Amino acid sequence: MQSSTKIGLCITLLCGGVLLVSALVMARRVANYYETNPASRWHFEEQINRQFTAYDKAVTIEDIAVDPAKAALGVDAQIRVTFGDQSTVLDVHKPVVPTFRDLTVYGEHMAVLLYAPIEAGQLKMDAQGLADARWIIINRRSAAGFTPDTWGAVRVRDWVFDLVELRPDGTIARSVMQFPAKDRKTNELFVPAKREDPNSEVVMIPERSWQWGAALFAVPKSQVSRYRFRTDAVAGTDGSDGMGWTLPAAAFSCMGLLIGVGLMMSSSVKRSPQAMPTPTPT
Repeated sequence: MQSSTKIGLCITLLCGGVLLVSALVMARRVANYYETNPASRWHFEEQINRQFTAYDKAVTIEDIAVDPAKAALGVDAQIRVTFGDQSTVLDVHKPVVPTFRDLTVYGEHMAVLLYAPIEAGQLKMDAQGLADARWIIINRRSAAGFTPDTWGAVRVRDWVFDLVELRPDGTIARSVMQFPAKDRKTNELFVPAKREDPNSEVVMIPERSWQWGAALFAVPKSQVSRYRFRTDAVAGTDGSDGMGWTLPAAAFSCMGLLIGVGLMMSSSVKRSPQAMPTPTPT
């Protein structure tokens, strides 16, 4: 056996073993990641009427005159949401046609949604329709101090979302949320508004949550693709390991296998002897 064949065989066996071990560990880590972070699926239905019924209570959404104090801060449009005997006011993007007959004028800024979980690929139904369904209103606001249609539209990372929950008990719950950003140095997720103001009440939109899916109804269609989950099976999370060392180990072992096989194949190539040139008689 030629020396190149021996070297190629050793490299192939070694890299094949590394590839096998790393692939097994990688598969175990990926399975553990998805067991710890199961994929959640949600069904959403958008409501465009200004008047509808939720949990047997009347809901009305109407345009109102902007509060002078809010106008001084740059707010140019507001709506009032009335749910039974409860109500709340939202600062919204000024519609092209105020007091329009439905909510389509607020498209890509504000949406009224009915959502329900999808289990085993199916929606659960009951006598009332969708089981465990909830009504929410999601409203996007630009960064404070920036005009919504100019710099406010460009500063995507600074967008915040008002989340209004119409609860079955007849109450209204409000919160302000924001998509997470990832620190390039530490690789940790953070809330941009919290970094600007530690006392801010803005909370992070959890990945793989109904809040995440709902917020996508209030962003421009051209921006939806940018909102990918920041954590995945490659990087992992604090509670579950990602692929880690197994990914580069598998990649380099594949390269080693190619080199080993190449060495073994090269040793089997037979070169024909070159013919000696016939001397020319003088």
